[in-house]
Amino acid sequence: MTIRQQAGVRVLATLATAALVTVGLWGAVAPASADVPVDPAGQFVAPLCAGETLDDPTNAEGTVENLALVFGARLDDYNAGKVVPLYDTFGLNELNGYPAVCGTRYVDGVGPVSEWMFCTDYFSHVCSGVDAEGNLVDIDGVPIPGMDSLPGANAKLNADQEKLIAYLVQHGHATYDGVGYFEFGGTSRAVADGGSFERAALQILVWCISDPVAAEPTGAEIDRAATCEANMNAETQASILADLPDDPTLVVDGPEVALEAGQPAEFTVTTDVFTSPLAVSATGAAGSFAVLSGPGTLDGTSLTVTGAGEPVSVVLEYTSTEAGTVTLDIVATPSAISHIGWNQSPGISLDGRPCQVFATFHVADQVVLTGAASATFLADGGTDGGTDGGTDGGTDGGTGGGTDGGTDGGTDTGTVGNAGAGSSGSNDQTSLAATGGEPVGVVVLIAAFAAVLVGAILAARKRRSTAGTVAHQD
Repeated sequence: MTIRQQAGVRVLATLATAALVTVGLWGAVAPASADVPVDPAGQFVAPLCAGETLDDPTNAEGTVENLALVFGARLDDYNAGKVVPLYDTFGLNELNGYPAVCGTRYVDGVGPVSEWMFCTDYFSHVCSGVDAEGNLVDIDGVPIPGMDSLPGANAKLNADQEKLIAYLVQHGHATYDGVGYFEFGGTSRAVADGGSFERAALQILVWCISDPVAAEPTGAEIDRAATCEANMNAETQASILADLPDDPTLVVDGPEVALEAGQPAEFTVTTDVFTSPLAVSATGAAGSFAVLSGPGTLDGTSLTVTGAGEPVSVVLEYTSTEAGTVTLDIVATPSAISHIGWNQSPGISLDGRPCQVFATFHVADQVVLTGAASATFLADGGTDGGTDGGTDGGTDGGTGGGTDGGTDGGTDTGTVGNAGAGSSGSNDQTSLAATGGEPVGVVVLIAAFAAVLVGAILAARKRRSTAGTVAHQD
């Protein structure tokens, strides 16, 4: 089994296939930060963040027409390894933009990567605007220093809050029911890669974790309190945490003996990764998968495992339609703060408020678990057919089917089943070579009888000749 990072950017470790994976201090790995390009980049247009925006950030109004353009002070920050804010959740360049904010950064071996950044300080300024020189500006339009990657954890949050935010930024929330100001046009889910309002809804849920509403809210805080209670209350948070193991596990076991083609092979998948589907793929002998038992649901190539706390097992059944070997690969992407980066501009606005600390899900640094197991399917008869067919076909096939029957059958068919060694020779010799028990032709019987008769006559003559010689000597 392999523990690796997404897209093969950085390999962490490789363990034995189909072995137990445990990653000590899974949630204590230092968050990743942006790499620094060896060769400084020139002005370029960054890729857009996933999802849609109400406004087109590449055709914006104001001093910067293309908000994805990395130029001037932006380019300096990028080449220094900093995250560069591009536009807000609506695709706008605003002094008081609405998060999440799309930011781009350099990733070693990949280049510029753009990802949504979510705020973790409800009452701090967003600080995501840009001026004509590419400077990051605050709510007053004053240029401020670019974003720094904060070392270690987010000092404001405890371990559970970090885990919850890491989960939300990565997976979102399947349902959303906003109240009052936070209805966002009837948005029904909260995800980063959806539309502008769905992303805004996810930002609200992040704030439910990082900035809980006070006990006696007033004004818009009343609506935020109701929204948090409806979507991310204490019970919901506890349920999510229960599904986030500190040391995620993935074990894949396959059958220990070869099976006949058409006979189902059972693969047991044991895991405690319940927060995201497992990717299932098979290579080799053609066939199909189905869930045989356990708390799992298979939708195409996605296996969703249900559980809480301890690992559970799901048995997958693979039915092959041909002889050969199939390898089952399982990939899991557990939530972990190791792929969450924390970024903040050190700028302070005129009102004395600092800029936001942003949580960014670093896709390129995402740790994944992989496991694999194999099953071998033999043609009917299995090993005996391969041995007998290969040997008998090569010998008994004789002149008529020796070359085709012995070679083709012994190599191709004999290795996977008992279809016989004479499969490419004549029909009579194929049957004989394959089983040794088919009816023998009349011509063959007559030829055999004649050979015996001739042999007997020759033997008799030899005996008479020998006897005459002996008598003559006497």
